[in-house]
Amino acid sequence: MIPRDLQLLHFAGVDRATSTMLGAMTVELGKDPVDIGGIIDIGRRGQRFGTELLRTVRVIAHRHYGIPRLIAGCEASNDAGRAWLTRSGLTRTHGPDTHTLPNGRRIQATWWESTDPYATIACRSRSRRRRDHLPPVGL
Repeated sequence: MIPRDLQLLHFAGVDRATSTMLGAMTVELGKDPVDIGGIIDIGRRGQRFGTELLRTVRVIAHRHYGIPRLIAGCEASNDAGRAWLTRSGLTRTHGPDTHTLPNGRRIQATWWESTDPYATIACRSRSRRRRDHLPPVGL
């Protein structure tokens, strides 16, 4: 069971053929800027499931929840993680040289961002804004 935390949005990628989870993403609303992160099942890496999942969650965060900027940290030595963020449409940005992971491990970090100047709130649990001025969403 996932603990209830209203500051976290949870997303899961599920293989429809087997009903198994292939990846999970979170968007942490309580931070400024808003943090996005995730993990892909080790047996599913390199098949672009993670790219599809991260691109989809980005669009939902920007165009449904109205979040104009998302950031993601990555261990500096993690070549696959940096490639995943790039393929998913994030770009390099500035951030702290080190980062402490939830397990307490301190890493050398690189930072990535996703921005959307057309971010707008469409979520019924938040105030509605007009959406007719938006360009098509591109993944």
